[in-house]
Amino acid sequence: MKNPAEHNGTRNGTNQKGVSEVTFVEAKKYLQQPGILNKTIETKMQLLHELKEKRFCIQATDYSKDKVQSSVSGDSLEKLISKIVDLERETDKLVDSYIDVKWEIIKKIEKLPKKQREVLLLKYIDEESISEIAFELNLSTNRIKQITNDAILNFSKQA
Repeated sequence: MKNPAEHNGTRNGTNQKGVSEVTFVEAKKYLQQPGILNKTIETKMQLLHELKEKRFCIQATDYSKDKVQSSVSGDSLEKLISKIVDLERETDKLVDSYIDVKWEIIKKIEKLPKKQREVLLLKYIDEESISEIAFELNLSTNRIKQITNDAILNFSKQA
């Protein structure tokens, strides 16, 4: 296994442009925040949808019991509604955080040169793949990777 400091042509933890590898990795993680938050929100929204659907499910009838139940019991329904309310609040907070982080990152990306700005916005804000960006900008995937790395280096310098 390679020494992390020698990764991507670096020695002693810095690359050819003098930016520490740790700073590069931190900048990349920072840029990935909107995508991570977006996926978390999507997952919680799906769970919320499933919980809301569960409110209307009809349970199977068990004829061996005297009592027949055609819907979720009152106690279970209260717990289910409580879960839904809690999940809605949690999701709302995540959405607020997502919006704040996204705008904060966009403001910082806008300070970069045009091509670097375009690539980072497409990759980290619009969540497009390298090949999608290459197609959209009519460049090779290798060129997009180079621009992305240069942009992250420049981004990490301003952070």
